[in-house]
Amino acid sequence: MKAMLLTAPGVLEYVDVPDPVLEADDDVLVRVGATSICGSDTHGYTGHGGRRVPPLIMGHETCGRVEAVGPGVSNVAVGDRIFVLPMLSCLRCQPCQAGAYDECTGRLVYGADLPGAFADLVRIKARAAVRIPDGVSFVQGALIEQLSVVVKGISRATIAAGDSVAVVGAGPIGMLAVFVLGLHRPRNLVVVEPDEGRRRKAVEFGATLAIDPTQVDPWTAVAEVTGGVGVDVCVEAAGITPSVASAVNVTRPGGTLVWLGNTGRVVEIDEFKVVWNQLTIVGSVGMTRASVTRAIELIETGAVPVERLVSLAVPLADGVAAFERTVHDMSVIKTVLLP
Repeated sequence: MKAMLLTAPGVLEYVDVPDPVLEADDDVLVRVGATSICGSDTHGYTGHGGRRVPPLIMGHETCGRVEAVGPGVSNVAVGDRIFVLPMLSCLRCQPCQAGAYDECTGRLVYGADLPGAFADLVRIKARAAVRIPDGVSFVQGALIEQLSVVVKGISRATIAAGDSVAVVGAGPIGMLAVFVLGLHRPRNLVVVEPDEGRRRKAVEFGATLAIDPTQVDPWTAVAEVTGGVGVDVCVEAAGITPSVASAVNVTRPGGTLVWLGNTGRVVEIDEFKVVWNQLTIVGSVGMTRASVTRAIELIETGAVPVERLVSLAVPLADGVAAFERTVHDMSVIKTVLLP
Protein backbone atom coordinates (compact mmCIF):
# COMPACT_ATOMS: atom_id res chain seq x y z
CA MET A 1 0.00 0.00 0.00
CA LYS A 2 0.95 3.65 -0.21
CA ALA A 3 1.65 5.68 2.91
CA MET A 4 3.09 9.01 3.98
CA LEU A 5 6.02 8.04 6.17
CA LEU A 6 7.90 10.24 8.63
CA THR A 7 11.47 9.08 7.99
CA ALA A 8 13.28 11.77 10.02
CA PRO A 9 12.37 15.06 11.72
CA GLY A 10 11.20 17.38 8.94
CA VAL A 11 11.17 14.60 6.34
CA LEU A 12 7.97 13.02 5.01
CA GLU A 13 7.99 10.61 2.08
CA TYR A 14 5.18 9.10 0.01
CA VAL A 15 6.28 5.48 -0.21
CA ASP A 16 5.24 1.86 -0.64
CA VAL A 17 4.97 -0.10 2.60
CA PRO A 18 3.65 -3.60 3.36
CA ASP A 19 -0.12 -3.88 3.81
CA PRO A 20 -1.16 -4.39 7.45
CA VAL A 21 -2.73 -7.78 8.13
CA LEU A 22 -5.00 -9.18 10.82
CA GLU A 23 -2.88 -10.58 13.64
CA ALA A 24 -5.25 -10.94 16.60
CA ASP A 25 -8.85 -12.07 16.98
CA ASP A 26 -9.95 -8.51 17.82
CA ASP A 27 -8.15 -6.81 14.94
CA VAL A 28 -10.00 -4.74 12.33
CA LEU A 29 -8.54 -3.67 9.00
CA VAL A 30 -9.81 -0.29 7.80
CA ARG A 31 -9.70 1.14 4.27
CA VAL A 32 -9.02 4.80 5.04
CA GLY A 33 -11.69 7.22 3.79
CA ALA A 34 -10.20 10.47 5.06
CA THR A 35 -7.61 11.58 7.62
CA SER A 36 -7.05 15.12 8.82
CA ILE A 37 -3.75 16.64 9.90
CA CYS A 38 -3.62 17.45 13.60
CA GLY A 39 -1.43 20.08 15.23
CA SER A 40 0.30 17.26 17.08
CA ASP A 41 1.20 15.73 13.70
CA THR A 42 2.88 18.99 12.68
CA HIS A 43 4.79 19.03 15.97
CA GLY A 44 5.88 15.45 15.35
CA TYR A 45 6.96 16.44 11.85
CA THR A 46 9.14 19.28 13.12
CA GLY A 47 10.58 17.09 15.87
CA HIS A 48 9.06 19.11 18.72
CA GLY A 49 6.35 16.66 19.70
CA GLY A 50 8.53 14.09 21.46
CA ARG A 51 6.09 11.20 21.05
CA ARG A 52 6.34 10.60 17.30
CA VAL A 53 9.61 8.82 16.59
CA PRO A 54 10.60 8.07 12.97
CA PRO A 55 10.11 5.91 11.04
CA LEU A 56 6.38 6.30 11.60
CA ILE A 57 3.10 6.53 9.74
CA MET A 58 1.33 9.36 11.57
CA GLY A 59 -2.36 10.26 11.39
CA HIS A 60 -4.97 9.65 14.11
CA GLU A 61 -7.96 11.80 13.06
CA THR A 62 -9.44 9.27 10.69
CA CYS A 63 -12.44 7.37 9.43
CA GLY A 64 -13.02 4.78 6.75
CA ARG A 65 -14.67 1.52 5.79
CA VAL A 66 -14.07 -1.87 7.40
CA GLU A 67 -12.09 -4.09 5.03
CA ALA A 68 -11.65 -7.18 7.20
CA VAL A 69 -12.25 -8.32 10.78
CA GLY A 70 -10.75 -10.92 13.09
CA PRO A 71 -12.81 -13.90 14.26
CA GLY A 72 -13.48 -12.31 17.65
CA VAL A 73 -14.99 -9.09 16.31
CA SER A 74 -18.73 -8.61 16.73
CA ASN A 75 -19.28 -4.84 17.03
CA VAL A 76 -18.49 -4.02 13.37
CA ALA A 77 -18.64 -5.90 10.09
CA VAL A 78 -17.00 -5.71 6.69
CA GLY A 79 -18.38 -2.72 4.80
CA ASP A 80 -19.28 -0.66 7.88
CA ARG A 81 -18.33 3.01 7.84
CA ILE A 82 -16.45 3.82 11.04
CA PHE A 83 -14.64 6.50 13.00
CA VAL A 84 -11.45 5.38 14.76
CA LEU A 85 -10.98 6.28 18.42
CA PRO A 86 -7.36 7.49 18.39
CA MET A 87 -6.47 6.54 21.96
CA LEU A 88 -6.37 2.82 22.69
CA SER A 89 -6.95 2.24 26.39
CA CYS A 90 -5.10 -0.59 28.14
CA LEU A 91 -8.19 -1.95 29.99
CA ARG A 92 -5.93 -2.89 32.93
CA CYS A 93 -5.10 0.30 34.87
CA GLN A 94 -7.22 1.68 37.72
CA PRO A 95 -8.95 4.36 35.59
CA CYS A 96 -9.82 1.75 32.95
CA GLN A 97 -11.15 -0.58 35.62
CA ALA A 98 -13.36 2.29 36.77
CA GLY A 99 -14.58 2.91 33.22
CA ALA A 100 -12.63 6.17 32.80
CA TYR A 101 -10.92 5.06 29.60
CA ASP A 102 -9.99 8.62 28.64
CA GLU A 103 -7.82 8.74 31.79
CA CYS A 104 -5.98 5.50 31.00
CA THR A 105 -2.38 5.59 32.24
CA GLY A 106 -1.20 3.06 29.67
CA ARG A 107 -3.00 4.34 26.58
CA LEU A 108 -1.47 4.08 23.13
CA VAL A 109 -2.19 6.50 20.31
CA TYR A 110 -2.60 5.57 16.65
CA GLY A 111 -0.17 7.59 14.57
CA ALA A 112 2.21 8.00 17.51
CA ASP A 113 2.71 4.76 19.44
CA LEU A 114 1.03 2.64 16.77
CA PRO A 115 0.97 2.94 12.96
CA GLY A 116 -1.50 5.59 11.89
CA ALA A 117 -3.79 6.46 9.01
CA PHE A 118 -1.73 8.56 6.59
CA ALA A 119 -2.00 5.44 4.46
CA ASP A 120 -4.37 3.38 2.35
CA LEU A 121 -5.05 0.95 5.20
CA VAL A 122 -4.76 0.95 8.98
CA ARG A 123 -5.10 -1.89 11.48
CA ILE A 124 -6.99 -1.10 14.69
CA LYS A 125 -8.53 -2.91 17.62
CA ALA A 126 -12.26 -3.53 17.43
CA ARG A 127 -12.86 -1.45 20.57
CA ALA A 128 -11.50 1.58 18.70
CA ALA A 129 -14.17 1.35 15.98
CA VAL A 130 -17.29 3.53 16.17
CA ARG A 131 -19.88 3.24 13.41
CA ILE A 132 -20.88 6.49 11.71
CA PRO A 133 -24.14 7.16 9.84
CA ASP A 134 -24.35 7.56 6.08
CA GLY A 135 -25.29 11.20 6.62
CA VAL A 136 -21.74 11.96 7.81
CA SER A 137 -19.25 12.15 4.95
CA PHE A 138 -15.70 10.88 5.30
CA VAL A 139 -14.40 14.46 5.14
CA GLN A 140 -16.69 15.36 8.04
CA GLY A 141 -15.75 12.12 9.78
CA ALA A 142 -12.11 13.14 9.75
CA LEU A 143 -13.05 15.98 12.13
CA ILE A 144 -15.04 13.89 14.61
CA GLU A 145 -11.96 13.48 16.79
CA GLN A 146 -11.32 17.19 17.35
CA LEU A 147 -15.00 18.03 17.79
CA SER A 148 -15.22 15.24 20.39
CA VAL A 149 -12.28 16.77 22.27
CA VAL A 150 -14.01 20.17 22.32
CA VAL A 151 -17.38 18.72 23.33
CA LYS A 152 -15.80 16.85 26.23
CA GLY A 153 -13.79 19.85 27.41
CA ILE A 154 -16.67 22.33 27.29
CA SER A 155 -18.97 19.84 29.03
CA ARG A 156 -16.73 20.18 32.08
CA ALA A 157 -17.83 23.79 32.54
CA THR A 158 -21.26 25.09 33.46
CA ILE A 159 -22.58 27.54 30.84
CA ALA A 160 -25.99 29.18 30.95
CA ALA A 161 -27.72 31.05 28.14
CA GLY A 162 -26.72 34.69 28.37
CA ASP A 163 -23.29 34.01 29.86
CA SER A 164 -20.22 35.61 28.37
CA VAL A 165 -17.61 33.23 26.98
CA ALA A 166 -14.24 33.50 25.28
CA VAL A 167 -11.87 31.40 23.20
CA VAL A 168 -8.14 32.10 23.19
CA GLY A 169 -6.48 30.73 20.05
CA ALA A 170 -8.37 30.28 16.77
CA GLY A 171 -6.79 27.14 15.42
CA PRO A 172 -9.00 24.13 14.64
CA ILE A 173 -9.77 23.42 18.30
CA GLY A 174 -10.53 27.07 18.97
CA MET A 175 -12.75 27.37 15.89
CA LEU A 176 -14.72 24.28 16.90
CA ALA A 177 -15.05 25.75 20.39
CA VAL A 178 -16.64 28.84 18.80
CA PHE A 179 -19.26 26.64 17.13
CA VAL A 180 -19.98 24.61 20.27
CA LEU A 181 -20.09 27.62 22.59
CA GLY A 182 -22.46 29.31 20.17
CA LEU A 183 -24.97 26.53 20.79
CA HIS A 184 -25.21 27.76 24.42
CA ARG A 185 -26.55 31.16 23.22
CA PRO A 186 -24.00 33.33 25.04
CA ARG A 187 -24.39 37.10 25.35
CA ASN A 188 -20.77 37.62 24.25
CA LEU A 189 -18.55 35.16 22.39
CA VAL A 190 -15.08 36.68 22.29
CA VAL A 191 -12.10 35.27 20.37
CA VAL A 192 -8.50 36.26 21.08
CA GLU A 193 -6.28 35.50 18.07
CA PRO A 194 -3.30 37.36 16.53
CA ASP A 195 -3.86 36.21 12.92
CA GLU A 196 -6.20 38.51 10.99
CA GLY A 197 -7.56 35.85 8.64
CA ARG A 198 -8.43 33.55 11.52
CA ARG A 199 -10.12 36.38 13.39
CA ARG A 200 -12.32 36.99 10.34
CA LYS A 201 -13.17 33.28 10.19
CA ALA A 202 -14.04 33.25 13.88
CA VAL A 203 -16.55 36.05 13.32
CA GLU A 204 -18.01 34.15 10.36
CA PHE A 205 -18.42 31.15 12.67
CA GLY A 206 -20.28 33.12 15.35
CA ALA A 207 -17.85 35.17 17.43
CA THR A 208 -19.30 38.52 18.49
CA LEU A 209 -15.87 40.09 18.99
CA ALA A 210 -12.42 39.11 17.71
CA ILE A 211 -9.39 40.67 19.42
CA ASP A 212 -5.83 40.99 18.16
CA PRO A 213 -3.76 40.60 21.37
CA THR A 214 -0.73 42.17 19.68
CA GLN A 215 -2.66 45.41 19.21
CA VAL A 216 -5.28 45.48 21.97
CA ASP A 217 -5.10 44.35 25.58
CA PRO A 218 -7.56 41.43 25.75
CA TRP A 219 -8.75 42.31 29.26
CA THR A 220 -9.51 45.91 28.26
CA ALA A 221 -11.57 44.76 25.26
CA VAL A 222 -13.40 42.07 27.26
CA ALA A 223 -14.08 44.46 30.11
CA GLU A 224 -15.83 46.84 27.71
CA VAL A 225 -18.40 44.22 26.67
CA THR A 226 -18.87 42.54 30.06
CA GLY A 227 -19.34 45.57 32.27
CA GLY A 228 -15.84 45.27 33.68
CA VAL A 229 -16.45 41.75 35.00
CA GLY A 230 -14.87 39.32 32.52
CA VAL A 231 -16.20 36.18 30.87
CA ASP A 232 -17.88 33.37 32.77
CA VAL A 233 -16.08 30.63 30.85
CA CYS A 234 -12.91 30.84 28.78
CA VAL A 235 -11.56 28.07 26.53
CA GLU A 236 -7.78 28.15 26.20
CA ALA A 237 -6.92 26.50 22.87
CA ALA A 238 -3.27 27.34 22.19
CA GLY A 239 -1.29 26.17 25.20
CA ILE A 240 1.53 28.73 25.27
CA THR A 241 2.40 31.30 27.92
CA PRO A 242 0.86 34.38 26.20
CA SER A 243 -2.42 32.60 25.44
CA VAL A 244 -2.69 31.18 28.95
CA ALA A 245 -2.04 34.66 30.36
CA SER A 246 -4.82 36.09 28.20
CA ALA A 247 -7.21 33.34 29.30
CA VAL A 248 -6.51 33.99 32.97
CA ASN A 249 -6.85 37.76 32.51
CA VAL A 250 -10.23 37.73 30.74
CA THR A 251 -11.96 35.22 33.04
CA ARG A 252 -14.14 36.78 35.72
CA PRO A 253 -13.65 36.16 39.45
CA GLY A 254 -15.16 32.75 40.19
CA GLY A 255 -15.15 31.86 36.50
CA THR A 256 -13.94 28.73 34.76
CA LEU A 257 -11.00 28.29 32.42
CA VAL A 258 -11.19 25.16 30.25
CA TRP A 259 -7.60 24.36 29.24
CA LEU A 260 -7.43 22.43 25.96
CA GLY A 261 -4.16 23.74 24.48
CA ASN A 262 -1.05 21.66 25.19
CA THR A 263 1.56 23.05 22.83
CA GLY A 264 4.03 24.68 25.19
CA ARG A 265 4.63 21.83 27.66
CA VAL A 266 5.86 24.35 30.26
CA VAL A 267 4.08 27.69 30.59
CA GLU A 268 4.21 30.56 33.07
CA ILE A 269 1.00 31.45 34.87
CA ASP A 270 0.08 34.32 37.18
CA GLU A 271 -0.88 32.29 40.22
CA PHE A 272 -1.89 35.42 42.14
CA LYS A 273 -4.66 36.15 39.64
CA VAL A 274 -5.76 32.52 39.66
CA VAL A 275 -5.92 32.34 43.45
CA TRP A 276 -7.17 35.87 44.13
CA ASN A 277 -9.92 35.55 41.52
CA GLN A 278 -10.73 32.01 42.69
CA LEU A 279 -10.67 30.63 39.16
CA THR A 280 -11.54 27.04 38.41
CA ILE A 281 -9.07 25.63 35.89
CA VAL A 282 -10.19 22.45 34.17
CA GLY A 283 -7.70 20.55 32.04
CA SER A 284 -9.13 18.25 29.41
CA VAL A 285 -7.64 15.90 26.85
CA GLY A 286 -9.02 13.25 24.56
CA MET A 287 -12.63 12.17 24.39
CA THR A 288 -15.23 9.87 25.87
CA ARG A 289 -17.71 7.64 24.10
CA ALA A 290 -20.38 10.14 25.12
CA SER A 291 -18.53 13.09 23.58
CA VAL A 292 -17.95 11.11 20.37
CA THR A 293 -21.64 10.24 20.15
CA ARG A 294 -22.56 13.88 20.70
CA ALA A 295 -20.01 15.07 18.13
CA ILE A 296 -21.43 12.72 15.50
CA GLU A 297 -24.94 13.99 16.28
CA LEU A 298 -23.83 17.62 15.95
CA ILE A 299 -22.25 16.89 12.57
CA GLU A 300 -25.12 14.79 11.22
CA THR A 301 -27.74 17.38 12.15
CA GLY A 302 -25.67 20.27 10.78
CA ALA A 303 -25.50 21.98 14.18
CA VAL A 304 -21.71 22.12 13.85
CA PRO A 305 -20.68 22.35 10.17
CA VAL A 306 -17.16 21.00 10.63
CA GLU A 307 -16.57 20.96 6.88
CA ARG A 308 -16.31 24.76 6.98
CA LEU A 309 -12.96 24.39 8.72
CA VAL A 310 -11.46 22.40 5.85
CA SER A 311 -9.07 24.58 3.86
CA LEU A 312 -7.44 21.76 1.88
CA ALA A 313 -8.76 18.36 0.87
CA VAL A 314 -6.20 16.56 -1.27
CA PRO A 315 -5.22 13.02 -2.25
CA LEU A 316 -2.71 11.25 -0.04
CA ALA A 317 -0.35 11.29 -3.02
CA ASP A 318 -0.17 15.09 -2.63
CA GLY A 319 0.05 14.85 1.14
CA VAL A 320 3.69 15.84 1.56
CA ALA A 321 3.17 19.20 -0.14
CA ALA A 322 -0.13 19.71 1.70
CA PHE A 323 1.58 18.95 4.99
CA GLU A 324 4.27 21.55 4.29
CA ARG A 325 1.63 24.15 3.51
CA THR A 326 -0.33 23.29 6.64
CA VAL A 327 2.77 23.83 8.77
CA HIS A 328 3.73 27.17 7.25
CA ASP A 329 0.50 28.80 5.96
CA MET A 330 -1.72 30.34 8.66
CA SER A 331 -4.60 30.60 6.18
CA VAL A 332 -4.89 26.80 6.31
CA ILE A 333 -7.09 25.86 9.23
CA LYS A 334 -7.62 22.17 8.52
CA THR A 335 -6.20 19.82 5.91
CA VAL A 336 -7.84 16.50 5.04
CA LEU A 337 -6.04 13.76 3.13
CA LEU A 338 -8.14 11.50 0.89
CA PRO A 339 -7.47 8.19 -0.88
